Amino acid sequence: MNLRVFNNEAQVGRAAATLVAAQILGKPDSVIGLTAGNTILDTCHQLLQLTRDGIIDWQRVKVFSQDEYLGLPSSHELSRFRFLRDKLFSQINLADDALYAPDGMTQDPDAECLNYEKAIQTAGGLDFQLLTLGTRGQIGSIESGADFSLRTYCSTLSEDVQDALARGSAPADTIPDAALTLGIGTIMRVPRIILLATGPSRAMAVASLVHGRIDPAFPASILQIHPHVTVLMDRSAASALSR
Repeated sequence: MNLRVFNNEAQVGRAAATLVAAQILGKPDSVIGLTAGNTILDTCHQLLQLTRDGIIDWQRVKVFSQDEYLGLPSSHELSRFRFLRDKLFSQINLADDALYAPDGMTQDPDAECLNYEKAIQTAGGLDFQLLTLGTRGQIGSIESGADFSLRTYCSTLSEDVQDALARGSAPADTIPDAALTLGIGTIMRVPRIILLATGPSRAMAVASLVHGRIDPAFPASILQIHPHVTVLMDRSAASALSR
């Protein structure tokens, strides 16, 4: 793993956006996987600026969302796709038919996961994947104990994730307990992976990622054997590395 430490979260976002831009400049028809969540807000802001400055052209790019909460429409305030649409997609020249996300309202999650995996393969496979590190080593909605061989699948969300979602303004009866997500088996086949970790709450997870053993209980640990992973972190997230 290539570890890069920055002074603050904004610098992490700038570095991540620069790497996304480099991918698109090097391969204008790139197939890119993006995750949602507050950790990538600075990345989105920087990507928008690079787009407005004419540095990035999204016209030939395809983007796949890493996950979506089961039981939520894409218009819901908690929707992972809505986050990406509001923060990025709606403000760049990316065609609607070049945006992909699992259907959270599907009545057949297994079939939807299979179809999503097929869509990725039809697009030529992911060239680049942006991920974020959770406090327990989870990667987006890929929870502890996930089978490393799984492709896109339905993941049961942990209680702490559900509690975090419930702290927002959404009605309690709309809090999801599962998500459709890319699996480790899908992610490990992506040629280039960028993992973001910011804030002191990620410090122990970063230390475990770098120094710990590979263990399904800590999903991100499998990235230790991926040949091209870059971890971008701020100083607070890296603070336990020197201990």
